Parts: sequence; structure tokens; C-alpha cells
Amino acid sequence: MSDSNRTAGYAPAMDEFWLRTCASYVPATRVSVYEAIGGGWYGDEEHTKDGYLSVAVESEWWPADMALATARMALDVADADGARLAQLSYASIHRHGNARLWQPAAYLQRVLKAPQALAYSISHGCNAMFVAARLAIDALRGTASGDERAALIVGADRFGTSSFDRWRGDYGVLYGDAAAAVLFGRTPGFARVRHLSIASVPELEGMHRHADEHVEDAAHAAHEFGVRASKKAFMERYGRERFFEAIGTALALLRDDALDGTDLGVRPADWLITPHLSRSITKPLYAGMFRSLAVRHYEEYGLTVGHTGTADPFVSLAALARSGQLERGQRVLLIDSGAGFSCGLMLLDVHDVSCARQCGDLHSLLSDLER
Repeated sequence: MSDSNRTAGYAPAMDEFWLRTCASYVPATRVSVYEAIGGGWYGDEEHTKDGYLSVAVESEWWPADMALATARMALDVADADGARLAQLSYASIHRHGNARLWQPAAYLQRVLKAPQALAYSISHGCNAMFVAARLAIDALRGTASGDERAALIVGADRFGTSSFDRWRGDYGVLYGDAAAAVLFGRTPGFARVRHLSIASVPELEGMHRHADEHVEDAAHAAHEFGVRASKKAFMERYGRERFFEAIGTALALLRDDALDGTDLGVRPADWLITPHLSRSITKPLYAGMFRSLAVRHYEEYGLTVGHTGTADPFVSLAALARSGQLERGQRVLLIDSGAGFSCGLMLLDVHDVSCARQCGDLHSLLSDLER
């Protein structure tokens, strides 16, 4: 892949930008792969290759409900409110359950009382929260250190509300329901952003594009949610190797960018967080490229939750903080990727773990949700 396919990385100085809080909502209900195999929803051979243990399934909250709960928690823990938001974004890959023209970001903007914020809903595959983070930091770049203005990024998806099959709808990916919210700003909090960069791989956009456009009719669902069909056609035309080569090139660019812009080569990260994909994908690609730059790989949790669309990195980051394993002074290397394709890398220096540990169980907020 040539450099022309790359979105230039942005590496803020150590004391400039902060990820002030990180909140997540993951439903308590887990459906195990053994239950799925017993029900004929999932294959035993696939399970052996994929390594998933279960997926998280939400049956009550819609994506916007989950998004609002995490957004409120993130703001509360940071002692912030909607009036201080300069930007507010909502990322997703699946349907939000309401009219197509309805904007979840505007809903959050209204309920959080942030009319002055630039609010937008973003659909850029599973890397959308990283793309939104890049836009957020760019928007805050002109503010001074200590300025209380902030940017809120929320990602939420629920996959049981359509004809999409969370078990067999994709190759090497099982889909779980969840939401995450992160607050970026210029005042200290959970972690200092040491590096953020994104690499684009537009040559792979065809993996999610059907050969022919289609009108919405009785067969619409197969086109709308048929991930396997377009991927299969792409692989048959170009080969599986092209995907791994192209993504590998983008990840290598991010790796080199991080090594050039930080001291990661001298002081490895304490933790590596990668997308919640099957081990058959993670091992050769994400772990293969970045495992040597981190002491530990926080992987098992994602295999119990499933791929949550846009929220994987921050769902895992919040879970790691709540687990008690993350400590002040440690650093976390987060990797993400999504249809488009684009890949993202973020390096964090942990400052105040309590800011994330307080973002715990969000079920208690259900009664407080305002319509």
C-alpha cells in the first residue's frame, strides 16, 4: 500500500490531551458458544478456530439507551456536563432501531443539554470511534491546557434487532451488544494521550460492497445484512492473502509511526488491547504486529463479549480498569480497525485509574433515562 492511502497520524505532546474518563455498558446476559452450537446457530469447527467463549446479548435497551447511560457516566465521573462539550459524536455500524433519518447524536445532545456542541452521527465501520477521536482532538487543539471544554465520543450497537445473524453473519467474527463513551479534553483525568494515528486501506472497501446496487424489497435484508456474501466475492476475486497483506501494511505503518513518535520501542506498553475478533484473525494480524510492543495482551475479555461494532477498544479498556489490574504509571496500546478499511492506534499513559473504575455497572441508570 502506498503512502497516498494513509491518513497522517497525529501525535499530541505528552501534556496536551487527556482521555478524561472511559465508561462502558455491557449487558449481563451472555450466550455461550456451547449453547449456540447446541442450537445449531454456530459450528463446532468454527468455535475451535475462532476461540470465542460467549457473546453479550441485550434484550431491553436500544443502542441510544446504552449510549446515553455511558455518556452520563463518563460526564459524571469527570465532573463535567453538556454545557462544556465542544463536540459530541455517536458511532455505530448497525441500525439504531428508529427512523433512518433520526440522528442519535442529536438525541444525546438534547438530553445532555449540549446545544452548543458540534453533534454528529458517524458511520465509518468499526474504527469509527478512533476516527471521531482524531476529529475531537483536532477540534480541541486550539484550546489552552486546563481548558474545561471537552469532546464526548460514544459508540453503541445492538445486533438482535434485524435479520443480521450475530453467529453466522460474518467470517471469524461473533457480534455482541455493548456501548462505550470516552471524554477527551485538556484537563487531567484517566490517561494522557501520547499518540493517536490512523491509516486508511480504501482498496478493501469492496469487502462490504455487493456487486450490484439494489432496491428495497422483500429480499432487502439479505443485501443489507449479508456480510458474508460480499466478503466471499472479494476473497474469490483477490484472494485471502490480499486482505491480510493490505491490513498488515496499514498496521505496519501505524507501528512505525508510533515507534518514530514515542519511546514505545524503549519502554513497551504494559497492556495491548486489540479488536474482539477471532484468534484466527487476531493472532496473525494484530497480535502478530504489536504483541512485541506490550508486556500483556488483554484478549480473553473480548472473547466473552464478542465484537461490539465500534466500541471494542474502549469496552476492553473500561473492563481492564475495573478489573484492578491497571495501575497508575502503566501504559496501554489500543489497536482498532473497521470496514472502509481504516486502522487506528492510540497510546495512553495511565494517570488516574479511579476515573475509569468508577464507571461501573450502568444497569441502575435505566430508570433515569429521559426520552
